[in-house]
Amino acid sequence: LTAAAVIVVLPLIPFAIPLMYGRAFSVAVVPTMIVAVASIFGSASAVLQASAKAAMHVRECVTAEVIAIVFVAALAWPLTRLIGVTGLAVAFLVGRLLSFAWMYSLSEATLGVSRRDLAPWSPAFRSFVKRDLEVAGARFAVGRERP
Repeated sequence: LTAAAVIVVLPLIPFAIPLMYGRAFSVAVVPTMIVAVASIFGSASAVLQASAKAAMHVRECVTAEVIAIVFVAALAWPLTRLIGVTGLAVAFLVGRLLSFAWMYSLSEATLGVSRRDLAPWSPAFRSFVKRDLEVAGARFAVGRERP
């Protein structure tokens, strides 16, 4: 869902920021777009971490966030000096990407789920989403008339 929202919003950012905040904020367009992309990895990592925590694999989650923090801290200063606030956004993207990559690499060990089954194009993933949508639809009486 986050990826879909980012795909919809990303092309609007270059117009929305100057429109809402004025031309002086045009320098924020690229960093905002980078942070929007980073939110995809952040959301995916959060889902994997929530599942891992439910399976009592908290250490792996803490490690993922420590990796992210270390890389953001290590990259923020040099990249910000080099390319300004965009560098900070890039550092954030790298941190979120590495946190996700760590959790994804451990998904079989922490969740007992094949990494292949976590890919959105896999039949297992689509089946899981379809089932969840059916459950949500039944819960909210979608497709049925209400009295």
